[in-house]
Amino acid sequence: MGTGETSVSVMTTVQQKFGVEDVCKEADQLLSAGGPGRAVALYAAAFKRHAGATVSHVQKLGRPSLAAVISTLETWLDGDPRVDVLKERPSKALAAAFLSALSPKNLSASLFEIESVQLGSSGGCEEVIERSSALLEGNEANFLEDSKRLAIELIRALAFLLLKPHRHKGLHLYMKSFRENRQETIKLVKCRQAQHLFKIVSAFLEQMTQYNHILCKEKNHADGPRDAERLNLTADLQCLDFLQAISPEDVRVQELRAVVLFCACRFEESAQAYTTALGGCDPQEANSVEAKRTALQHMVMERTARLLIGRGAAYFSQGGRAAEASRDLGSAFEIHPAAAREQFQKLFSDHGTSEAARIEVRREAERGLSQYKEAVLARPDLRSSQGVEQLDPVIAQLRALCHMESNGGGRELRVRLADCLLLRGEFREALSVCSQLASASSPHQSYQNTVQVLRGYARLFSGDHQGALEDFQAVIEHSTPHPSSCVRALCGRGLLRMLKDAHYLTALDYMTASRLQPLEAALAVRCFVPWNCRGLLCTVLLEQGRAMLEQVDKQKPSATPDVHQDREQDDQPKSIQEKEGTPEGIYALAVLLMELEPSAESARILAADALYCQQRVEEAYRLLLSIGFMPARSTVLARLILLQLHRGFLYNANQLLKKLIQCGDTSCLQTLLAVASPEDRVLLQRQCHAAARRIMDTQWEDRHVRQAVAYLSIAIISSGGEATDSLLMRARCYALLGQHKTAIFDFSAILRDNSENVQALCGRGFTHLILNQRKELLRDAFLIGGALMKVDAREPRWHLLYFDILIAKGDVKAADAHLKKIFKCEPLEADAQARLGVVEAWRRNFQAAAKGLTAHEGGYFSLLGQWEQALALMTVAVRAGGEGRPLYWRQRAACLARLGQHRRAAADLDQVVPEDKDPEVLAEDLCHRGRSLILSSREDAGLEDFVRALDTHPSRARRCVEVGLGVATLADRFLRAALRQAWRLTETGLKLDGSHGELRRLRSRIKRESASSCIVH
Repeated sequence: MGTGETSVSVMTTVQQKFGVEDVCKEADQLLSAGGPGRAVALYAAAFKRHAGATVSHVQKLGRPSLAAVISTLETWLDGDPRVDVLKERPSKALAAAFLSALSPKNLSASLFEIESVQLGSSGGCEEVIERSSALLEGNEANFLEDSKRLAIELIRALAFLLLKPHRHKGLHLYMKSFRENRQETIKLVKCRQAQHLFKIVSAFLEQMTQYNHILCKEKNHADGPRDAERLNLTADLQCLDFLQAISPEDVRVQELRAVVLFCACRFEESAQAYTTALGGCDPQEANSVEAKRTALQHMVMERTARLLIGRGAAYFSQGGRAAEASRDLGSAFEIHPAAAREQFQKLFSDHGTSEAARIEVRREAERGLSQYKEAVLARPDLRSSQGVEQLDPVIAQLRALCHMESNGGGRELRVRLADCLLLRGEFREALSVCSQLASASSPHQSYQNTVQVLRGYARLFSGDHQGALEDFQAVIEHSTPHPSSCVRALCGRGLLRMLKDAHYLTALDYMTASRLQPLEAALAVRCFVPWNCRGLLCTVLLEQGRAMLEQVDKQKPSATPDVHQDREQDDQPKSIQEKEGTPEGIYALAVLLMELEPSAESARILAADALYCQQRVEEAYRLLLSIGFMPARSTVLARLILLQLHRGFLYNANQLLKKLIQCGDTSCLQTLLAVASPEDRVLLQRQCHAAARRIMDTQWEDRHVRQAVAYLSIAIISSGGEATDSLLMRARCYALLGQHKTAIFDFSAILRDNSENVQALCGRGFTHLILNQRKELLRDAFLIGGALMKVDAREPRWHLLYFDILIAKGDVKAADAHLKKIFKCEPLEADAQARLGVVEAWRRNFQAAAKGLTAHEGGYFSLLGQWEQALALMTVAVRAGGEGRPLYWRQRAACLARLGQHRRAAADLDQVVPEDKDPEVLAEDLCHRGRSLILSSREDAGLEDFVRALDTHPSRARRCVEVGLGVATLADRFLRAALRQAWRLTETGLKLDGSHGELRRLRSRIKRESASSCIVH
């Protein structure tokens, strides 16, 4: 080295030394402040830069400070988790070197050096054993702390374990330390030997696997372990406890633990260990195929199957866990059949428990299938397919049973498997199994019907409808069919017929199936009918059942839809058709519908009607009560009324009738009366008519009249529209309610059957008169007059009425001839004389008619103030003059107004106003009509007439007002009307927005304005 290089090295050393002194001074301050961790980190950094200066500086500190530094370094090396972790914390190698420099014989530093030798070199195990033995057997061994001694022993045990010739000794040392100090041993192994955990566990497992393989082969757990074996099992379990403590997540440990516990007859713990070995990847806990695949990605399929068989054996041996054992066995054979069969042979067959296990698995599969069927029948929604996943373990167990048997499963087992596959929706696999069974069967072999019906459904789902029909037909036509298979075949054939629109035959098939086995038929519909066809099927069955029931009284089968159905119906034996078309068969169909849709009222109502037709009235009554009144309230009430009348409980029937009237829905009576007996229909008609008569005899308010109309409507429906008295009474009620056209309809209904019914003719005629239907009125009046004259030809009034009718029709000659025939040429009666004057007026012989009919004489009586005589004359003049003489209408209106008959006066002016062409005349007529309307309490209409009059001819209208009501009075009327209108608009606006300020102020103003004149609210 040259002189220049030496000087540079010296300068660097001097600079480092001076830098170290600054760092050490800073560390001294931190140490004095009570921060040994930070201070020691700075000392270590200084030691790394200049070891000698740093060691010299630290050794010059006081004994307490030096002890604190050494203690901190020891805790770092020992890996105490309670020490705060610093970002500036030095490596363990630097800490060990620093500690050795400060305390050359420090045990923590020595331990680290030993571990470094072991970790750094594969061949240093002997050196580690030698150095650790020296520490444990030297003079200072008696002064070692327990934790230090245990750490050295574990280091030596690891070294022995890594040396294959001495591996057994290493295992022994580990177990010795574990037995003496369990917690500390686990802590030190996991902390200081974490990198070697896999090797430690593998060494233990290799040793125990060989030993336990011999143990499991020679041991029969059913006889109980012998004493020597019990000691070995205890040691094995201690080893497993140690392994589980240091590596709780190692699946190999859990598997071996499960095997040992099983051999020790500790089956519950063994099952738990198997569960832990399976971990979160247990296929039993997977809810879907995707989850199961994900689970199997973490485990080898063979090993998973082996673990499941082991857990199943533990469950089975434990007792009372047959369900869990069966599920595990099924899953194991589903995952890997070969591995599962081998393990099953080892754990079951070799111990003579295979047959018992098969029985339990079969029993559990049957239990699962029964639970699934119960769940299907309990589904609230008919279209739901919820719960089919319950069949997955059942199918797995049945497949496992097939694998367990040497011949691949017997015929009965495979039939059950095909059934479950079909229920699950795996119809292609089910078709394959059924085809194999059918091809291998003989005519006298068992389960022939079951195989055929299952194959039929599989074909149906595959789209082979013809093949499915052949299978179903073969089962139904079998000489001794199996009942359940026959029910399924009938349901399948019914489904095919529904798809072909043969609805009547569909109903017959399901009716027969329900009569045989209702629950089996319901199960077949819920399981084998596609979900999107179930609702349609129920609708078809309900409609056909109702149609059949309505045809019972006619003693003929329900009408078939088409020729195709007629041809198919010919294939049915007549005895079957007659039997199924009876109320008994319809009731069986209704029971099936109730089973399919328990919450549907329509099926229960059909069942109640079928019971009624069978004269099982009490059962029908109880069934209707079980339905309740909502939502099919009116339908249930109508049937309860009929049943109560049939039973003779009239008071209860009346109360139910009131409730039915309150519902306001009588459309349900049509279907009920279609199946009701004639006697019960008569009872219902009489009861309702009597109730309506009681109402009309005492009360005439609108609401009571409407109630009477409802009763009469039920009576008319009950009689089939032939109750004349009820029709007459209802027509009168409609007339009272102002529903004149409806009243005419009822009168016409009576006259269709009896055209000479005087009451109906009169009623319809008067109704036409009210509606101002002249043509119809004259037609009915002519018939009425003729009928009245036939009844009493000596009564003059009937002849005068007949004369008036002829005049109204325009047949003056016939009227004159009839009048002269009855009253001669010079009648003495005033009425007859007046009518004779009318005839003369029609003939334009005014000289002869002037005596009784001239308007001049009527005006004369008006001048004399004899308004009644003037009114009579003006009336005749109006009739004689017709619509072409508006003057007569005005004059009669004036007479009527003088007599205070303002309504009639306004009506006469109604005939004049539309014909007015002169504005002045129109204004005068409007003013006169407005006055009459106001005085007849129709103020709004009257004011409108005055408005029109003022708009048409203001001056003439003002003069009429001054002569009539007076300007001030009429203006006051307008003010009141305006205030009322403003009040209504304001109140309506406040209903919409009650906080509107302007509207509220306007309402207050209206109140003030109207306080002196009228009350608006």
